[in-house]
Amino acid sequence: MTKETQPAQNMIDSNEVGLASLVERQLARYINADRQVLPASGLYDRVMNEVERPLLRLVLNLVNGNKIQAAKVLGLNRNTLLKKLRLHGLEVPKKNASATSKRTNEAA
Repeated sequence: MTKETQPAQNMIDSNEVGLASLVERQLARYINADRQVLPASGLYDRVMNEVERPLLRLVLNLVNGNKIQAAKVLGLNRNTLLKKLRLHGLEVPKKNASATSKRTNEAA
């Protein structure tokens, strides 16, 4: 049996650390959950959606909702980021000018 045909769990070095190994472990667990049946068609899209949504949410939190900064951190064009946010239902509300000025006035 070659490395390519081994069950996914056997390909993981348990001493490995880092994002790739964490993701691989979780994917192996998901894929091998029911060894009697292959995963349903569309696995790639399901995995990408499951990973992309929390990544977008975390980066937006990191930059306090600033979409331009989020796009820069992610290495995406701003319009691409906006499209992905809509796709995942992660619209960041536009800052209300009156609410912003109210906070500024309260701080003064």
